[in-house]
Amino acid sequence: MESKNASYKVALGGVISSMSLFVMFLTSILPAFYIAFPMLAGGLLLVIVSDIGEGWAFVTYVGIGLLSLFITPDKEAALMFILLFGHYPILKQRIDRIKTAAIRVLLKIAVYNVCIVAIFKLSMFILGIDDMFVGFEFLGKYVVPVLLIVTTFVFLAYDKILSAYMFIYKDYFKPRFLGKR
Repeated sequence: MESKNASYKVALGGVISSMSLFVMFLTSILPAFYIAFPMLAGGLLLVIVSDIGEGWAFVTYVGIGLLSLFITPDKEAALMFILLFGHYPILKQRIDRIKTAAIRVLLKIAVYNVCIVAIFKLSMFILGIDDMFVGFEFLGKYVVPVLLIVTTFVFLAYDKILSAYMFIYKDYFKPRFLGKR
């Protein structure tokens, strides 16, 4: 029974990894989706979290992250996956176990802000992308705080979408197509 379980874990990890890497590669074909595709690739990890566990999902995330650096032409998208959208669906499962709603939301916002600042800094200093705020000059010195506030609401919407995705997977897709509960 253990080898069957191990085979299932490896197979599911491989399928999710290949789907996530394909989605990440799509950033080269549709560059306007350089944020949406890492979100989608990270969301796929929820299947592994649900069916196998957080540990296996984390190992899969690390593999996808490393491979995305090599096969994803858009390095900023790969960075977004590695620093935020890859690990957040795994971390979300732990945060959602906290009983107090206000603490959950504040922790999610804190995680997002730390990750997004790291993405901005690494994009500017390592990838040499220095035109991140082009088009937002009208905000003046408030560009960073305004963008952090606006994108935080987008991130909280993403969090709700992940919750809905998990509900749909567990309650609709899995029982109907995989015959499991």
